[in-house]
Amino acid sequence: MNEHAGLAGLVCQASIAPPGAECAYGTCQATATVRLMLRHGHPPYDYCEVDWPRVTDTLRTRGQTVTDTTGDMWTVRAEFANWEIWQSKSSGVYYALTSFGGRGVSVHAYLAGTLRAGMRAAEQNRTGQAPRLPQRAR
Repeated sequence: MNEHAGLAGLVCQASIAPPGAECAYGTCQATATVRLMLRHGHPPYDYCEVDWPRVTDTLRTRGQTVTDTTGDMWTVRAEFANWEIWQSKSSGVYYALTSFGGRGVSVHAYLAGTLRAGMRAAEQNRTGQAPRLPQRAR
């Protein structure tokens, strides 16, 4: 029997973890940043920034792709033309860099929506506006 046959029903959708969620990995208990839905109708799992790469690596090894439901990186790039944005192939982290009046600013995140929110907050902080809170993906 194929060892991965039970994985065929996985949906593997990632979204922003709700405020106050704790990491589901072992005994971590750190604040979670990513929520993973594995199957429709089943409870989701929340993971912190330290454990999320391990989870995605395991899923990728088993032939699964995690879909980021918070947005598309090409859309984020179009919204923030003055930012350099790339993704680390080893960790999956998105990085964004820009300069405000000669002062370098960087933001990192595992999800497009989280990266977008961090970049908006950095731009609003630069202009003295109150940052908008990121909306949760559904």
